[in-house]
Amino acid sequence: MTCFWDAIQGTLSDGDYTLLGLQRRPNHQLFINTLKEKNVKPKDVLWNGKLLIDLEQKEHFQAIAEYDIKRIRVGHWTGACDSFLLLLCQLLNVEIIHKYMNTNIIYKKRGSKKVFKFRSSGSHFMKG
Repeated sequence: MTCFWDAIQGTLSDGDYTLLGLQRRPNHQLFINTLKEKNVKPKDVLWNGKLLIDLEQKEHFQAIAEYDIKRIRVGHWTGACDSFLLLLCQLLNVEIIHKYMNTNIIYKKRGSKKVFKFRSSGSHFMKG
């Protein structure tokens, strides 16, 4: 169950991979390890219109730092405020609209000009 990573990697452009320091679409392990290496606090990302306080930023930074890559096959528990979606906004200067059931959850880096759209049910994450 790597639907979270499949959807994200299937959305990124060659330019996005270049911004992350990758030559092309890597396997999931390399992609996640690259995100872990580039991990920063999401200082400039709005979540549903508000900036995260410093403690929240630290918690998301720590969640990525401690992410167990060996467990990616059992699925990613996408949070209502997901650490990896925050990090992608911060690193790639994008807005992410995640439609969970009938609720839009919006992650937006200030000044972003590109939008990624995802949707999910209680058990599946996908593009769109």
